Amino acid sequence: MLFNQTIFLTSATNSRNLPKTQLPEIAFIGRSNVGKSSLINAIIGNLKIAKTSKTPGRTQQINFFKLPEFIIVDLPGYGYASAPIKEVQKWQEFNLEYMKNRQQLKLVFILIDSRIGFKAVDLNLIEQLNEAGVRCRIIYTKVDKLNKNEMEILKSITTFNAKYPFLEPNALIASSKNKEGVEKIRKVILNYIIS
Repeated sequence: MLFNQTIFLTSATNSRNLPKTQLPEIAFIGRSNVGKSSLINAIIGNLKIAKTSKTPGRTQQINFFKLPEFIIVDLPGYGYASAPIKEVQKWQEFNLEYMKNRQQLKLVFILIDSRIGFKAVDLNLIEQLNEAGVRCRIIYTKVDKLNKNEMEILKSITTFNAKYPFLEPNALIASSKNKEGVEKIRKVILNYIIS
């Protein structure tokens, strides 16, 4: 599978705009400024296809990127965003609607900033996805910004107990800057789309 064969497919702001395709989908979501779009770009080997910004809440619709055999989905971030509250609520409700009801969705990667860790909103999302039976997996981002001791601590908290049966027990670590973990994430994606 050549990840660099990715093309932008479409954007959606409601269920009527969702692409009419049966290809398996892998989604990425996280708090604003977690490095989601940058990581997607690193995974597909294209530095520009997913729009990046230092402004929280830049992604305000669901973006679909098509590869030959599956689709990568860039979901709007949650938490703080530089946008009106009603708009933020609207796209976050659509996020949940998409994740809970999209039949071809195989996995949701939940991105956590490795320097900050879990917040209540992250745990709330995990609980909602587990209640809906949506498979998810954690990726710790920005690990290039950690020192050696912090990295060792992070590696000790990459497994989770059975409280959330739809949360994969082994978290991944990644850096879009130095590409650490990118190849592992690609392999995980491929395992899900062929299973």
